[in-house]
Amino acid sequence: MLTIHGLLHLVDDIRTCGPIWTTWSFFMERFCGVLKSGLQSRSQPWANLNKRVLHMAYLTQLAARYDLEDELTDLRVRKSHTLSQSEKEIPGCEYFSY
Repeated sequence: MLTIHGLLHLVDDIRTCGPIWTTWSFFMERFCGVLKSGLQSRSQPWANLNKRVLHMAYLTQLAARYDLEDELTDLRVRKSHTLSQSEKEIPGCEYFSY
């Protein structure tokens, strides 16, 4: 049933976000950028990536368990809402952050 429910929203999602491959690549590039900003060690980069993903999971679980979504979203938006020179803001689109 869940798959059928997802398929019902597919057309509206394509109208809102564009082709699926573009939306997927946007979120993957943003996620890779978050991971890249956590790399600090040239000798052990995998340890940095593991720690970064683990801490992101901790924050997600804390937000879900203690109803801190608004507080954590405010911190993330304040920290990373500046757009780079190659990005532009599109009116009517929502801002998503990790």
